[in-house]
Amino acid sequence: MKWSLSHITLVFVLPIGAWAQNANLNVYLGNRIYETGNFGAAEKLYLDALTTDVNNNQAQFNLGNSYFRQDKKDEAEKVFRKMAYNEELTDTLRAKAFHNLGNIFLTQKEPKIEEAIEAYKSSLRLNPKDNETRYNLAVAQKLLDAQPPQEQQQNQDQQNQDQQNQDQQNQDQQDQENQDQQNQENKSDKEKENQDQENSDKSEGDKNKDEQKDEPQNGEGQEPKMSKEDAERLLEMMENEEEQVQDKLKKKKVKVKQNSIEKDW
Repeated sequence: MKWSLSHITLVFVLPIGAWAQNANLNVYLGNRIYETGNFGAAEKLYLDALTTDVNNNQAQFNLGNSYFRQDKKDEAEKVFRKMAYNEELTDTLRAKAFHNLGNIFLTQKEPKIEEAIEAYKSSLRLNPKDNETRYNLAVAQKLLDAQPPQEQQQNQDQQNQDQQNQDQQNQDQQDQENQDQQNQENKSDKEKENQDQENSDKSEGDKNKDEQKDEPQNGEGQEPKMSKEDAERLLEMMENEEEQVQDKLKKKKVKVKQNSIEKDW
């Protein structure tokens, strides 16, 4: 059986229900114009619909299709990736988003075959009965098997390198966070050390002030010294005064008569 990328199909979502609302009308008109091959005009109508109703999944999905047809692969990938991993959407819609995501990987200038295979597998997990996705998965698997061993190894090496780069980036970020935390702790310790030193200096200064208070200034508060001659003269004066006092007491001393008082019974 001949395998060809030309058989890869692109899932397309048509609007359902009344077109009374402006958003649904824009989606309808966008789809009609899309079918004529005017993908740029269709893109504008889908964007207008999303301006009116940001949650319009049909407009969002078909906008991704218009990006894909205009070879705006990056924009298309963002749209389908967002919808594929949105668990609030139905499994059917998510399966279609994974299908188209696989198509984007497989049709890039440098095909990401292994990523396409994983996208198709994710689509089939959500909708196992989708034969178109199963077909695209088989094509992607054939392309992978047809790769030379060296190229397969290069792809594996590139994946390993990408993973190492991601791990290194995560490690660098963690190291930076740890360094910032360490710097903050060191800053806190330094501030505490400066504060303790400041308190110590203040306490020492207060102590010195107290000691200076207790010390006599310029001789004030010091007890005067007495020479030996002054002490002898003072002692002699005290002895003379004592003799004078004794003489005065002797002169004033008199005998006192003891009177007897009888009781009257």
